[in-house]
Amino acid sequence: MRVAILALSAILIAAPLHAAGLLPSFLGHWTGDGYLKPPRSDSRQKIRCKVEGHEMSDMQISFAGRCATTSGAGGFRLLIASDASGRNFAARASLANREGQVAYAGRAEENTIALVQSEPLIERGRTLTSTLRLTVVDGGDILLENPIVDLADNAVVQELSIRFVRQE
Repeated sequence: MRVAILALSAILIAAPLHAAGLLPSFLGHWTGDGYLKPPRSDSRQKIRCKVEGHEMSDMQISFAGRCATTSGAGGFRLLIASDASGRNFAARASLANREGQVAYAGRAEENTIALVQSEPLIERGRTLTSTLRLTVVDGGDILLENPIVDLADNAVVQELSIRFVRQE
């Protein structure tokens, strides 16, 4: 669940930032529904999230949110920054009740932002990396796809897919 929430954090911040003109469109309250396929499981769990985005500057957004599945819930905070071109991104994510931050970097191509974990995460003796694909779809909804890969055998150990909708 922790890895899923971390991945989710990065995605929520990055999606609307693919161009400077879209930065204001991601501010506010969002809810998301989707699925999480946890490690060592063949079944999917439903996941629900609530996120709030605040502008820190013209090229930075801070997000805070909470996600829950049938097996647990957790909060996160994320800061994402764009360079002046609006095509390159850096992000830092932290989870509630966990020390440290995880760094991400990536680029925007058309309506999709791809972020890659800057350094692998060691969890339960495995070396994991996360790729986040954020695609702006259907009038501003955001689709998050996040496979988490064990670098030892290049196997997907967890999958996350969430569609976010702005709340009025």
